[in-house]
Amino acid sequence: SSLTMKIGKISSLVFLWMIFIDALLLAQPMKDNQNRTVKVAMIQMKVAGGQLSENLNRADSLVKVAATQGADVAVLPECMDLGWTHPSSLVKATAIPNGEVFSRLSKLARQHNIFICSGLTERDGDKVYNSAVLIDNLGMLLAKHRKINELDIGKPYYSTGDRINVVDTSLGRLGLMICADGDRPTGRDAGARGASAPGECG
Repeated sequence: SSLTMKIGKISSLVFLWMIFIDALLLAQPMKDNQNRTVKVAMIQMKVAGGQLSENLNRADSLVKVAATQGADVAVLPECMDLGWTHPSSLVKATAIPNGEVFSRLSKLARQHNIFICSGLTERDGDKVYNSAVLIDNLGMLLAKHRKINELDIGKPYYSTGDRINVVDTSLGRLGLMICADGDRPTGRDAGARGASAPGECG
């Protein structure tokens, strides 16, 4: 028995068949969820560089569609808030979990009773990270990942993460990675810690 992840496609909201978007969502069933089917909405959306309000509004509407279509998890792109490698990252990045962007996503998860996995541009002191969060349907932060294998083009903007986390949830055991993290030993490390890799998303 295993955790089943169902994926399909609806307009600009995308349920893709287990393929890349920008962050990696890993899943392994917990003992009491051996036969559960989990519906994952892989959302592809336009991310306007530096346009925080526009991007959040777009994500808001697409998560709502995902929830209406019965998704358990909505997955949003890498750096959904400001765009990957956009110069505004250095001045507009926000804190996790006390910043504006996380608070908006937390409220969205509660409002629509859905898990949200999203890429965010994180400010922590004088450092900025290319991060991803997993928020449960109660709006709680379950896991945060900071990209480890950043491409050269991203290094002027983002500091480097240093660990992989997996977490037990009501849906199963989940872990997060971002883009190139999935192509390196990072992914094998997550799998060794109990998260299998049926799909990549972000």
